Amino acid sequence: MKKIFSVRLLILCCIALISVQFNANAQKVQNLNTVSALVQFSSEKTIPGHDFLSGNGNNGTAKNYTTLLSQDFSSTTFPPTGWTRSHSTGTMDWIRDTKLKWFSFQGTSGANGYACVNSDSLGSTGVNENCLLVSPSINCTGQTSVWVHFNERFAQYASSTGHLEVSNNNFSTFTSVYAAETGLTQNQSTANPHYVDVDLSAVAANQSNVKIRFHWTGAWDFWWFIDDIVVYTRPTYDAAIAARVNANEYTVVPRMQYNNAALPLSITAKNAGGSTITNVTMSAKVYDGNTLAVLSNPPSNTIASLAANATGTLSAVSFTPPAGNGFYLPEYIISMTQTDADHTNDTVAQGFIINDSLYARDDAVFTGKLGGSLGSNTSTLILGQNYDVLTTDRLKHVKVYVDTSYAGDQTQIVVYNTTNELPVTQIASSAVFTFSNNAAQWVDLPLSGGPIQLTPGTYFIGIKQISTTHNLAVGYTNNNLTPYTVYAKIGTDPWDTLSQLGFNVAFVIRPIFICGTFKPTITPSNAFLCTGDAVTLTATTGTSYNWSLGSQATPSINITSGGTFTVTVTNALGCTATSAPLTIPEYPKPSIFLGNDTTVCGGITLNAGSGFSNYSWTGGTSTNQYLWAGNTGPYSCTVTNSNGCSKNDAINITVNPYPAVHLGHDTTLCAGASITLNAGGPYSSYNWSYGSGSSMTQVVDSNGIGLGSESIIVVVSNNNCIGRDTIVVNFTVCSGIENSEPNTDLIIYPNPASGMVYIEVPASENAIWLSLLNAAGQLVMSEQLPVSTSKQVHELNVATLGSGMYIMKLLDGNNTAFRKIMIK
Repeated sequence: MKKIFSVRLLILCCIALISVQFNANAQKVQNLNTVSALVQFSSEKTIPGHDFLSGNGNNGTAKNYTTLLSQDFSSTTFPPTGWTRSHSTGTMDWIRDTKLKWFSFQGTSGANGYACVNSDSLGSTGVNENCLLVSPSINCTGQTSVWVHFNERFAQYASSTGHLEVSNNNFSTFTSVYAAETGLTQNQSTANPHYVDVDLSAVAANQSNVKIRFHWTGAWDFWWFIDDIVVYTRPTYDAAIAARVNANEYTVVPRMQYNNAALPLSITAKNAGGSTITNVTMSAKVYDGNTLAVLSNPPSNTIASLAANATGTLSAVSFTPPAGNGFYLPEYIISMTQTDADHTNDTVAQGFIINDSLYARDDAVFTGKLGGSLGSNTSTLILGQNYDVLTTDRLKHVKVYVDTSYAGDQTQIVVYNTTNELPVTQIASSAVFTFSNNAAQWVDLPLSGGPIQLTPGTYFIGIKQISTTHNLAVGYTNNNLTPYTVYAKIGTDPWDTLSQLGFNVAFVIRPIFICGTFKPTITPSNAFLCTGDAVTLTATTGTSYNWSLGSQATPSINITSGGTFTVTVTNALGCTATSAPLTIPEYPKPSIFLGNDTTVCGGITLNAGSGFSNYSWTGGTSTNQYLWAGNTGPYSCTVTNSNGCSKNDAINITVNPYPAVHLGHDTTLCAGASITLNAGGPYSSYNWSYGSGSSMTQVVDSNGIGLGSESIIVVVSNNNCIGRDTIVVNFTVCSGIENSEPNTDLIIYPNPASGMVYIEVPASENAIWLSLLNAAGQLVMSEQLPVSTSKQVHELNVATLGSGMYIMKLLDGNNTAFRKIMIK
């Protein structure tokens, strides 16, 4: 039994190794070691007003204490100056070793030396060993609170003991104040490392001559490792955070694998001072890790009184993260009635991330620092931990931080299913990876054959060391452990939890799932529906689809009414996810009516209606509700309302022109003259206000009108379109006509006349009419003269006419001349 425990307990080692003969068979024991390393992450945050701390702070030890004795065994001299060692039975003594770097403590570690008793190295001699390591004298005069803290690892096989003892009476008697073997049974050990903080005040306070000693007894048992011893005085009042409850079993969880559990807000308060403290309470805040906004600030309980070195629990109402991804940062600050002498141990914070794909147990995501690393160089080794899969997902690749590697060594990722949390059967692995250098590095390996589907259950994911020549050390943290979830398999031995082996740590092993990143979408994302229309919705490309509308299984669907829609899509990798709900609003269409097809004269103003946000016409260029339709043709308008819905209407317009009627300008004529008015055309009908008939022309003279003015109106009709014009004709007695004569060669004599009147007419190619009109504009005499190529004289007998003013009118073709003549 002892042999099995010895091999399996000590099989893990890191960097430096030691081979020790432990029995007659000369079998080698591989030793368990740790290494500190630094890994920086972008997710580390600083809370305003507080340093960002993660884990258990400084274990409740005040930093402003007075050191009375300090020893880390870094000197090659052993025992160190002032220290003594002895054995009362057997041959074994305390020794100094540097090969086993087995823990880290406040920036130091066993790498620079530690004191140890290694009974297992002697084998079965049958001799009871009794070994003492005694400190030099310590002056504690004036000190009312004297404490000692140190790191240890004690491994129990049968009945060994490891006691811390203190003396103040010239070393004649020692009082035991601490027993390392307490609570351990066969094949068990303390944590690695185990932090010990012991009150020596009852024996050492105000004593001038104090010594401490480490007293081990046993026979072919295991060992006791001691390092980083500090005898110190505590301040009177110091409230400290000694531990905090993990916010979650994991530090990073894929959203699909998160069970929506509330984050507990609880710490272990410790009185790290020398006197009782009162009204110890906690301020608990949960920050948004990205914006540092406070999401929750619940009150905690109060511990009325806490004695020196005593602990108690402070808790606040748990915080439940909202749905979806997020980075949450619980922070705890302890306080008390008394003035705290040391604030460096008052604040602790721990982050928790819900994301798309990353799974992690290691706290290094938040602290940026490893607690150490584990490995082996004499046997094949698998190191890893369990991950819970709540929803079917696909594991694509795994990232592991390797703190120590050697060029040429080989490793690979392995995945096991589990029974009762214990790895059982390997179900996947990566290709073998060969290191190209000796540096600490991230190893990121995809699984062979592509992503593997993991149905709900618990799976072990780890890294396998194939080479046995060198040491492959995997980084770990000891600040976020869930016991019995982290495993090691050494060679062909059964699986062991690291907790059984004395390592309460979680590895920096980070599976990457891919289905959480698959987020189907529906396009268009800003669609809306206008009553009576249809909208096509299209899903993200996949291999299968299931729409919430009638469970349609096509990539695209047409919807004819508004509502909320989702689609469940399975992609080519086998990931199935449902889109976010997309709400399609439905709006009424606008109402538009341009009228029935019509025939109009000259054109028409079309009206599309008021109150629309947009007008789009065809057949014209208007951008508002009106359009002038002046030509024959089709016209249409599309109007859009404030909701973005549109409707169109069209109309055919036949435009007939109005008849173009122009009678000329208003005119004045001499009495006896006439004018022919022309209404244009031809048109369907003419209606004159003067004369009669419906002809295109109308002759107007003074015989019908007399002297004075007359408005003459003509109304014409063509294709039911009406045209009209008005002209004013004025007849007057002309008293002087010289300025209006087209032919100035017309001579009349004598003038005045009483009998014969002689009219001398120039040569003309036209027949000439002579007309004589009285003062009333009435025609009293008219004659036509023959065409003559020479001047001619015509006689006109006016003897029968009454006396008065007369008008002689001469019409030569289109030319008219007038002369006044007086009859006596």
